[in-house]
Amino acid sequence: MALLVMIWRRGGVLLLLAVLVSCGVSDKAALSPLQFIAAQSTQPGQLIDVRLSAELETASIGRALLLNPDDAPTFKRSINKLNRKQVFYLYCTSGNRGAQAAALMRQAGFSQVYYLKGGLLSLQQEGYNVAAL
Repeated sequence: MALLVMIWRRGGVLLLLAVLVSCGVSDKAALSPLQFIAAQSTQPGQLIDVRLSAELETASIGRALLLNPDDAPTFKRSINKLNRKQVFYLYCTSGNRGAQAAALMRQAGFSQVYYLKGGLLSLQQEGYNVAAL
């Protein structure tokens, strides 16, 4: 949050305008590792891995559906087969592709789409055993 102050003189009067400006964008779809795990327990949904198939060797959550948003036409065809009323939890390696995929899904009419902020790397940094999830 930033404070923007503007001062100008009008006639003999000095005017001051102070405006609060938000410096960040709040993304309610981004979940921390703890939130990501807790949300799946309280509101079960479909887990979607949005990494490349070659990345699966590093770490993977077994029950996840693999969809790659980098191939936009195939990704869009794949998500169009999904139930838009269902809850979806997306993850990737670093969080970037998860955010991208979540945005594509929201644009396609999915309202309950969440992604792991920081991706699998954030889970591992927080000490979670990805293979056990």
